[in-house]
Amino acid sequence: MLSRKSPYEKELRRLENKEAAWLERRTAKKDPALNRFLADKIPAGLQNTLNSAFFTAFETIFSRGGGIIDKTFSPKEAQKTYEINRCAAFIRPDKKNLRAFSKNARRTSTGNTALSGAAGIGMGIFGVGLPDIPILVGFLLKTVYQIAVSFGYEYASDKERYFILLLLEGAAARGEHAITMEKTVDAFIRGETPEINPDSLKIQMRRTADALSADLLYLKFIQTIPIVGAAGGISDIVCMRETADFAEMKYRRRFYTEKERNLR
Repeated sequence: MLSRKSPYEKELRRLENKEAAWLERRTAKKDPALNRFLADKIPAGLQNTLNSAFFTAFETIFSRGGGIIDKTFSPKEAQKTYEINRCAAFIRPDKKNLRAFSKNARRTSTGNTALSGAAGIGMGIFGVGLPDIPILVGFLLKTVYQIAVSFGYEYASDKERYFILLLLEGAAARGEHAITMEKTVDAFIRGETPEINPDSLKIQMRRTADALSADLLYLKFIQTIPIVGAAGGISDIVCMRETADFAEMKYRRRFYTEKERNLR
């Protein structure tokens, strides 16, 4: 006689299916026709400029600590919500309570996506592209921070910043790079972490900046063209959604891996 799967086992299988679908989509993703059309029109040096803009944004926000972003939401309230969800899932680990963590994580990311998109589109109308990079990075980090707290993780340590940078790189990756990042993130979750120090953190900041700039290069170029640039600003919305989806999956995977004793 077949044994019935527990709600926890069902949710774990649901997560595995979602991860597989994500990876399949990202490995099959090809450059759009627009990118091919613009390939010979991108100014020399724009890629390096974009790389530097993303790296500088990470460096600035991290060097100032979490204070800048902490002022835009309440980490204490978010932690309180997590504790309530954790207690409910411990007492009654059914589908509703197990999904409460993800539901809260998605709710927090929706507003950030809308605000970031509005900023990107607004700047695009006036032909402003690169100056919106710090705004985009701020919203990306805020989104992942809120998702982290939704699953009971802090975000201010170098270890957690390293993991968050891996998530941002993974969300921007495609093709073979996406496969590599999936393995790298999952290895971190299993506890197979490299030595994390200021130097390794800076190297990962550079890798993440390069991945984001490569993914957004063409649309950020369009964003520098007045009026038409509004279409480029939509890239911020897509980037935010991809990041939120990937971060929610992997923080849920980490939560199940490290804290599953609270859910059985």
